[in-house]
Amino acid sequence: MFSNISLKFKLWLALGLVWLGLISLGTYSAIDAHTRLLDERFAALDNILDVAVNIAGAYRAKAANGEMSPEDAQKATLTQWNLLRYRNNGYVYAATMSQVSLVNPGRPELVGKDASGMTDAKGNHPYADLTALARTEGRGYISAWSKKPGTQDITEKISALRLVPGWDWVVAAGLYVDDVEAAYRAILIGHLAFVLAAGLVSSLVMVLIIRNIERSLGGEPAFAAKVANRIADGDLAFQVKVKAGDQGSLLFAMARMRASLEDVIRQFLESAETISSSASQIAAGNSDLSGRTEQASSSLERTAGRMNELTEAVEQTAGNARAANTLVTNAASLAQQGQQAVEQVVGAMAGIEEASAKIGDISSTIEGISFQTNILSLNAAVEAARAGEQGKGFAVVASEVRTLAHRSATAAKEIKELIDTTVRRVQTGAGHVSKTGEVMSEIVSGVQRVTGIMADIAAASSEQSQGITEVNRSVTEMDGATQQNAALVEEAAAAAAALNEQAQRLREVVAVFRIA
Repeated sequence: MFSNISLKFKLWLALGLVWLGLISLGTYSAIDAHTRLLDERFAALDNILDVAVNIAGAYRAKAANGEMSPEDAQKATLTQWNLLRYRNNGYVYAATMSQVSLVNPGRPELVGKDASGMTDAKGNHPYADLTALARTEGRGYISAWSKKPGTQDITEKISALRLVPGWDWVVAAGLYVDDVEAAYRAILIGHLAFVLAAGLVSSLVMVLIIRNIERSLGGEPAFAAKVANRIADGDLAFQVKVKAGDQGSLLFAMARMRASLEDVIRQFLESAETISSSASQIAAGNSDLSGRTEQASSSLERTAGRMNELTEAVEQTAGNARAANTLVTNAASLAQQGQQAVEQVVGAMAGIEEASAKIGDISSTIEGISFQTNILSLNAAVEAARAGEQGKGFAVVASEVRTLAHRSATAAKEIKELIDTTVRRVQTGAGHVSKTGEVMSEIVSGVQRVTGIMADIAAASSEQSQGITEVNRSVTEMDGATQQNAALVEEAAAAAAALNEQAQRLREVVAVFRIA
């Protein structure tokens, strides 16, 4: 039943409850203030009576200790009681249990007289009630009616009393109720003013809130809930009616939301179809790309294997080139040593040729000496023949000398021929050795060029080995990257398939909405 009530009525009902709450709060606060005022007044009466009883107790103790007589103690007590005041003009009064007035600053003419026959404005006997309650309870409160000093109004006065132990006295203090009532009325008026002001402010605020809510909602919340439920159920094939000029209410926003959702769902369905078709094409393309990537990966693996073999071969070639370079360097060193040896042989042959020439000269000299000796021996033989018998011995000697000269000449000739032959042969050998030196020089030059070429080959082989190693590393990395690409392509294919599946599910989910 309450759900069928309009929002405006609910808000006005809430305002009424606010007024009821404010009135209840004001009433409770006023009652509580009245109670607290009475409690404060009664607490003041109790405090002054405690003081009075303590004064009597102090003087009674002095009398008991012999510091003063009991009569002086009672007189001193009454003197002190007569001076006690509270709350401006409040005072204490006392009487004996036989209702003889002892202290009464408000009516001093009663002091020392029997007050048992005294009555108040309503015929009550206050002193009789005072002593009776003190005798039975020892303390309490009594009520009496009398004129308030300074006025002609009959006012209720409530008195608190205490029995004074040991002296058979009763002491009391009173307050006029109209003071409490006046204070209560002032508080009540303040509370009523607060309630009225708060109620008016609350009413004004509530009216503004009601108008603002009406503008904000644009209609009843039940209608807005109905619209929201239809949208939540996927029904977008309806129009939300809003008031003319409404551009900022909840219903206007829900109408815009319904229209926007309708457009979004329509576009969503179209996009889902497009995504599904594209995902299928992507999946097919990724599948083909995956196969090609696997082929490329296999080719790169084979290439990497061939590159490893090529790297090993190039490294072996580089090692052989370095070894050949070492051998060629050694050969160049040996060729240089051979060239030096040939040069030394050429020098030695030149020395031999020079010595042979000198020996030939010596042989020519010996041959000349032999010829002259032979001439001399002939001359000696001629002279010996002339000498006759005496010259026989000399002729024999000359003959021997001639024979020796002939033999010397023959020997010198043979030596000369041998030396000439030797010189010719030495010259021939020197020519051969010279040619050999030239050939050795050319060999040394060639070996040096070969050494440079082999060094270049060794360096190039080393660089080629490093380059092929780098290429091999790059091919290996390309192989790894291709394998990763293959894995990524497979993942992309799986993702495309999942995307296609999600597009199908999305299309099924969006199909829940009904659009115009």
